[in-house]
Amino acid sequence: MQFYHFEDGRLVKMHNEIHTLSDRLNTRGSSVFKKEEWVKSEELEMVYTLYVPGDDPYPDSIILDYGYAFAVEDASGAAPWTIMVRDNPVEYLEALRLMEPLFTRADFLSGSSES
Repeated sequence: MQFYHFEDGRLVKMHNEIHTLSDRLNTRGSSVFKKEEWVKSEELEMVYTLYVPGDDPYPDSIILDYGYAFAVEDASGAAPWTIMVRDNPVEYLEALRLMEPLFTRADFLSGSSES
C-alpha cells in the first residue's frame, strides 16, 4: 500500500513517514489504522474505504495531523493506495474529485450487473 498526502495542491508520496510508522507498529496497509486507533467510517465498494481517527489516537503519531484516510480501491478490489487528508475541506473535496472516475466505474459496473 502506498500512502499519499496533499502538499501545495498536489499528491505527494509519504514514503519515509508512513513506512517509519508501519515499521514502528510492525504492520502494513490498513492495519496501520487499526493500530493507530482509527476506525472505518464509510465503505463504498469498488471506490474507497474511509478511515477517521478514533476517540484516543496516539498522541505522538505522524498521522495525527490528518483527519481522513481514503483507502482507494483498484479494479481488482484491492486497496493499493491511501490518500491521507488533513482536516481541511478543500483537501477532502479534492480527494473526492480525484476519485470521481472510480465512482463512475462503480456505478457502471453495478448497473451492468443488474441487466
